[in-house]
Amino acid sequence: MPQDIADFGLADATHPLSKTDIKRARDALKNDPFVVSYPEWIGAIDQLLDTCATAPAPATSAAR
Repeated sequence: MPQDIADFGLADATHPLSKTDIKRARDALKNDPFVVSYPEWIGAIDQLLDTCATAPAPATSAAR
């Protein structure tokens, strides 16, 4: 989750979103019935797009 980057101080473990990542995220917000039906997912994807950064899964799972 994008909030994990802030919660666990992982800013230095992030990398920028690719154009494809951004396109897929925006498409999910508009067209994916699962995403649209869960406000938590909408918020997470919005936060991801706002920061334009993500962390690899091992970085976020190791911080827990």
